[in-house]
Amino acid sequence: MLVIRREQWDEMQNSLNLEFENRCLAELRASYPEKLKDVDEDVLRDDVRGGLGKTGRFRLKDDGFIVEFLKYTVEYGRDFPDLEETLWAREILDNGFLTEEQKMTALARHRTLEIMKD
Repeated sequence: MLVIRREQWDEMQNSLNLEFENRCLAELRASYPEKLKDVDEDVLRDDVRGGLGKTGRFRLKDDGFIVEFLKYTVEYGRDFPDLEETLWAREILDNGFLTEEQKMTALARHRTLEIMKD
C-alpha cells in the first residue's frame, strides 16, 4: 500500500498550484500583451494569486472559468468585482442559484452589451 506523508502531499499541491499560476500568467500575457507588457512578473503573480483567492468565494472551480475570471480582473482592475462600477458582476457571481458556467456566460453577455453601447 502506498502511503503519502503530509509533507509530500503539501509539496505536490504546492507544485500543482504553482504550475496553474504559471499557466494563468502565460494566458493573461498572451491575451493582454500591450496592457501587461510593463507589469512586473511578481506584481502580476500577486494579482493572479489574489484573483485565485476570490474564485473560491464565487464557487468557480473549472480552470477555464478561473482564467476567464482573471481576465476580468485585468480588464476591470484587481478589485473586480468589488468596485462600485462592477457591482453588477458581484451580483452575478454571488448568485448561488447559477452554475459557474451560467455565471461566466452572464458576465460575458454583460461585457458584450457594454462594448456594443460604446
